[in-house]
Order: sequence, then C-alpha cells, then structure tokens
Amino acid sequence: MTDSQRRKLPALNSVDKRKLMGHVRDVNEVLDTIDTTCITDTDALLYAAAKVVTEDLGFKVHSKQKVNKTEPWWKRRLEGQITEMRAAISKLTESEKRHCKKIRGLSQIEKRYNVKEKGRTVVIEELKQRVTAKAAKVKRYQQRVTQFRQNKLFKTNQERLYEELSGTRNPQEEHPDPVECQQFWGKIWGNPVEHNKDAQWLKDVKRQLKHVEKQENIFIDTQKVKKQLSKMPNWKAAGPDAVHGFWIKHFTAVHERIAKQLQLALESGEVPHWMTTGRTVLIMKDKSKGNVASNYRPITCLNMMWKLMTGIIANEMYCFIERKDLFPVEQKGGRRGCRGTKDQLLIDKMVMRNSKRRRTNLCVAWIDYKKAYDMVPHSWIDECLQMFGLADNIRALLTNSMKAWCTTLTSNGKDLGQVRIQRGIFQGDSLSPLLFVISLIPLTSVLRNVSAGYDLGGNHGSLNHLLFMDDLKLFCKDEKQCDKLVQTVRLVSKDIGMDFGINKCATLVMKRGRRVKTLNTWAVAVLRYTGGVVEWTKAELAGMDRKTRKMLSIYKTHQMSADVDRLYLPRKEGGRGLVSASDCVEMEQISLNNYINSSEEKLLRAVLVESGNNVNAIDPLTFKSQKRTERSAKWREKQLHGQFCRETENISSNDTWLWLKKGELKKETEGLIIAAQEQALAVNKCSESQDTEERCGCHMQDMPRKRRDSATYRMWL
Repeated sequence: MTDSQRRKLPALNSVDKRKLMGHVRDVNEVLDTIDTTCITDTDALLYAAAKVVTEDLGFKVHSKQKVNKTEPWWKRRLEGQITEMRAAISKLTESEKRHCKKIRGLSQIEKRYNVKEKGRTVVIEELKQRVTAKAAKVKRYQQRVTQFRQNKLFKTNQERLYEELSGTRNPQEEHPDPVECQQFWGKIWGNPVEHNKDAQWLKDVKRQLKHVEKQENIFIDTQKVKKQLSKMPNWKAAGPDAVHGFWIKHFTAVHERIAKQLQLALESGEVPHWMTTGRTVLIMKDKSKGNVASNYRPITCLNMMWKLMTGIIANEMYCFIERKDLFPVEQKGGRRGCRGTKDQLLIDKMVMRNSKRRRTNLCVAWIDYKKAYDMVPHSWIDECLQMFGLADNIRALLTNSMKAWCTTLTSNGKDLGQVRIQRGIFQGDSLSPLLFVISLIPLTSVLRNVSAGYDLGGNHGSLNHLLFMDDLKLFCKDEKQCDKLVQTVRLVSKDIGMDFGINKCATLVMKRGRRVKTLNTWAVAVLRYTGGVVEWTKAELAGMDRKTRKMLSIYKTHQMSADVDRLYLPRKEGGRGLVSASDCVEMEQISLNNYINSSEEKLLRAVLVESGNNVNAIDPLTFKSQKRTERSAKWREKQLHGQFCRETENISSNDTWLWLKKGELKKETEGLIIAAQEQALAVNKCSESQDTEERCGCHMQDMPRKRRDSATYRMWL
C-alpha cells in the first residue's frame, strides 16, 4: 500500500492507556514473527499493526473523503419542535385575519392546542413563550457540549484549545487556487540558486576553520534509535505515511531491524523517495485578505521514519559542533542548555542599562531575513557541512536527499498539488533548525572581524551582534559604524542568496544614554515570558489579578464574596487552579536569577554584574510549594470561608475534590457549590432574634427566601 492509499489513523490519546497497551503488547508478539527486508516494508508493517489496534479498540479508520456531519439527535428534535410551533403561530395569526378562507391544517392545530377553550390570543402567546424556552434550551445544551469538548481538548491538545479560544484557529471555507499555490510556492522552493563560491570573506572563513578535525562516519544502532524515539511526541500530526510516533515508539519488536535498515541507507547515501516527501498544510493568516496564495502559512508534516533518522543525525552533528566549540555565543537559536531568546533579551537589557549608566552613545539595528528558511541555497548547506568537517556519510546522505525533497500542498483536507524543494530547508524535523544555524555561523565569523561594536567597559569586552535563528540585532557606538555592519551583513547575505525583509528592519539611536531616534519598532510581550526581563510593579501585577477575578465574576464563574486564596490553589486540594500573575512573574524571576548565577558565559556574567543580582537561595519549586502552603493555611484559618474545610478535615480523602479535579461541572455550578461551602451566597435568612410569632407572621411571604436558604445550607453540609 502506497502512502497516497493510506487512510488517516485517529490519535488515541483519549483512550485508557492500560487498555491500549494491552492491545499493543499482543500485536508486538506477532510483529516479532514477520520479517521485512527494507525500511519501506517495515514502515508498511507499522501502519498495518497500528490500523489493527485502532480497529480492535472500536475506532473507525477514516477515508480521505470528508464525511458530512449531521447535527445530534437532541438538537434536531428541539429544532423540529420549534419549527412546528412557529408554523402553528403563523397559521393561527393568519386565521385571525382571514375569517372566510380555510387554512390547511388549521383544524388539527386548534384541536392539538385546545384553541376553543383557551382562545387564539392565549394560545399564540403561549406558543411564543414555548419557542423562546426551547431556543434557550438549545443554546444552553450547546454551551454544555462545547464545555465538555473544551475540557477534553484541554487534556489532549492544549495548543489547539488556546488557538480556538483566541480565534486563530477557524475552519476554512475556501480553498486557495491549486494552480496559483503551485506557482507561488514553486517560485520560492522550486527556483534553485548557487551561492558565490569566489567571495573573499568565504575564503577567509575557510582559512579560519582549517584546524577543525573531520568528524568520523556515524553509526546507527538500536540504542540510538530507542534514545531518539523517547524524545519524539506520541500523537503529533503524522506525515504522508500516516504513522504516529506512538506506534513506532511502542512496537519495540521492530526497533532492531529499523536500526539496521537505517544504517544501510546511511551507508548507501540514499533513502527511498517516500521518506523525503512531506505534507504541507496551508493555514490562512488573515481572513480579510481572502484566499490568495500569499495569505497562507505553510506547516509541513514529515514521515516519522525520516524524522527518526534525521533526529539521530542531528544529535551526532550537534555533539560534534559543540565538542569542537564551533557554536558562536552570539547565536542562541537551536542551543541546548540555554533560555534562547530570554538570554538575548537579558543581554540586550544589560546593554541598554550600561549605556544609560555610563551615558555612552549606542546605535542598534534589527535585521530580519525574508522567508529565511526557504531562501537558503542547497549548495550553501553542502558548503557549510564540508567547511565544518562533518562526517562524509552524513554529507552524502543529505546531499542526495536534498535532490529528492518534495512536498504535497493541502488545505482543509484538499490536495493542491506537489512542489519540489530545490531551495530552502526541508522543515518539520529536528535537523532543519540545526542546518539553518550552521548556515549562519560564517556570518558571525565575518562580523567578529569588523572593527565596529559597543564597548561594555571593564573586563567585559565589546559586542556587535546577537542572533536568534534568523533574527539579527547589531550593536555599535554610532550610525557610521551601524551602516558599516549593515553593509557587511548585506554583502554576506547576497553571496549566500538571502534577502532582507525591509518591513521588519528597524534602528534605534541613543546619545549619551538617551533615546534620540527610533524607526519602525514594536514590542509584543507575554506575561510569563517577560518575567525577569520587563520590570513589572506590584501594583501592575495585582491589577492584572484583580481584572481576572472581575472577569470570572462577570461570567458567574467566581462569586464576588468567595475566598480569593482558594481561587489560586490546585484543584486536587480544593482550589480552582487559577495562576496568579504575581506568582507567575516572581517564580520566573527566581528561576532566571538562578540560571544567570550558574552560567559561565561571559555575556551573561556581564548581565549579573550590571543587574547587581545576588545568588538566590530559593528554588522555583520550593517557592511554588511555599506559596501553596501559605494560601492553604490562610484559607483554612478564615472563620467563615474555612469552616467547611476544618469540619470535614477528619473525613476527607483523595476523592474529596475529585469533582473539582475532573472539571466536568458547568463553571456556574462549580462557582455556586464553592460559594455555598464558604457560606458566601447572598441570602435573606430571617434573623434568629425574632420571636416565633413574628416569624410565623411573615413566613408566608418569606417562604421562597427561606427555601433557598435551606437549600444553601444543605449544599454546604
């Protein structure tokens, strides 16, 4: 069975794991008895085994054609009743105006709704109220279904849930034109270019790297296969082979043969064509721009066997480059053991502080590459692999594979055609970011040799650029030096076939520590991400928490009189699981301070000196535990809010808060029960100081309030 004939297998992340693993063990025993001669046969065997387990568990394997989903029975029944009542209202209203003419079906309606006794006006009004009630019921049921679906999605795929809640994930009604898409992406990927092999700076870089010893040929064994599989996610979107990571990870009977077959492919320098074929899903960026090809973002899914092989290769390449100290400290993209952009933001913040404190001149420029991953020439990738002395079998495999890279464009389940990738990096695996980082290492070498930059003072040296993947930031003392650095970057970029994205480039000029000129700049911050970088005040963070609680109260999720400390406790301990903005930022600051204090990197040591941070003895997890303990104690000590917790302490167990942990109640119901436990509901109970006669005299008019009060206390007990 070819990849095009394979049907999509559903992700089984919501299935009981013990039941699923039982079926996997049974199939695993059978796989051990079936021989396969090549990696293609092994992949087909994995798909067949996964399909057997999926069908045994009662799941249907969907065909590639979309099935029209019908509305649920309860909704069709209620909407049918609403339609029927609206028709009755229409006929009864019409009969009042047309006394002489007969209306078809009117007699049945009059008999059904007893119009002779009640009268037309009363029946019409009654039917209108029924329609309103039924419509409200449909809306309420639909909200409940949505809540259940979102709760399930929160457990299985939080990224998709947040995309849905933020409105960035919407079903696409229109498909882009297939011909236009193939032409648009064909011009980018299908246009092979060569880098300038005679550039003087390239000769200088090669001269600097002459001392690098060549890496020995790598070997793929079973241990490396198992190690790489342990890092792979279980149910991430599968490639054209339709095999999820879970299956290849847990069908251990084929691991040994996979290692042997991948090693054979590595020795020959070639892999089957299906391994280098991806599936690119086009996702619309902006609905207002329509379905033009340029308004779609490509997300590529690769075959699991290719991701496994390139993952092993990437690990071997990374270890070699790190061992030879070829990774520049200016580049934080794709680096292990660092905070990535957080490191760069801290260094950037340190430079700004340094300039303000010392009242020095500073010029900063941001450089953004246009479609950076898609513009790197294949010849430049091969040149870099050779320059850095990577293994011959790695280079041979990648060079031959690049010639066969291709992807099938799809949008909303519809195939739009296939495009060959003759330029750019085959994205979707752990090797692609490493290849891109390697391709920009020569740029760092060239910039280091330019006599321009910002002097940090003291023993911290100077700095003229920072990189995170393709985002480049230049530092220098004036605009003249800045222009020199920009021209150097432009020259190198032109020689390796990459262009600037002018719309996202910007500059900043500071004279004696004060901002003078800013061009085309903007900032987007996420709360946790900004912790330790942006200096939030306590009032600002407290205001965020207050606004959050206000929103919860508006939507009846949290009663205004309910306890605040309980709101931020974990659900398994009786809380609501809300994360405090103050705690979030403070914990991130502690974690970041500990990271800087333990780092030996020169620039991060300069950050430590500039910020004046001392070694923080507390651990982030310890801080989180202390906060939780403090809030729990404060909640229990409160005379009114903590009474339920104190009185049930002797009989509580792990199942006491199971109803909160599962999160299957409506948010309004959950908030109401918690408020009742805390005696925080607004009720009008008669004062106990009133004598019997007074209470008896008013009990008729206060009966509804007393009944509600009684129900509240029963709920609390």
